[in-house]
Amino acid sequence: MNKLSCTATAILLAGSATIVFAAPPGTSPAKKSFSSHGSAYSATKPGNPAHVTDDQASNAILANALNDLFDGADKHFDQGEYNHVINLNRVVVQGDPHNMQAYSNAAWLLWSTDRTESGLALLRQGLAANTTNFYMYDELGQFYWLHLHKPALALPYYEKAVKYPCPMLTWHGLAHCYELTGHLKLAALAWEHASKIKGDRIASVQLARLRVLIAHKSEKHI
Repeated sequence: MNKLSCTATAILLAGSATIVFAAPPGTSPAKKSFSSHGSAYSATKPGNPAHVTDDQASNAILANALNDLFDGADKHFDQGEYNHVINLNRVVVQGDPHNMQAYSNAAWLLWSTDRTESGLALLRQGLAANTTNFYMYDELGQFYWLHLHKPALALPYYEKAVKYPCPMLTWHGLAHCYELTGHLKLAALAWEHASKIKGDRIASVQLARLRVLIAHKSEKHI
């Protein structure tokens, strides 16, 4: 057993860190999500550290380090050390490209401190690494709609976001952007879909409002 594996075994036996093992031998860290905020590894044979492979040991140590960095960023945020938070999250996504919250946290701090292009670039980086999930599409939709006030640019991202399981607020964003760009019937369809989501009490009110607006516009054209 090499030094890295011995270190992981010692940490596990000492109980001083939370480490989980299940990565198959040969797994590339750049293609896996190691933090508890992504697709974290599940524990297998936790009572027998002697069977830990070198890949499992290195991946587990990386997972623990990335979790500590991600969680530790909160302390810097509380102190107003925003650049530290941004840089820590940049490190996290290098090791865990599927920690989508790290991208969004850093991007929000970038654009809220007048670094819009850097925030946008980071969100695009996050999307490139996470194309089969609503999250980064939704983040870019919000960025263009709420921050840049460009709902037309937000629409393609929201339209892709709702192709995946997503929360009601994603449908709300899509509906608002449709309405703001003059697509009232498409907005109504989005609100109608959202109204069927359990717990969404806003969508039905918005749907009724929009139907009245559509009817009013139709009457004006008669």
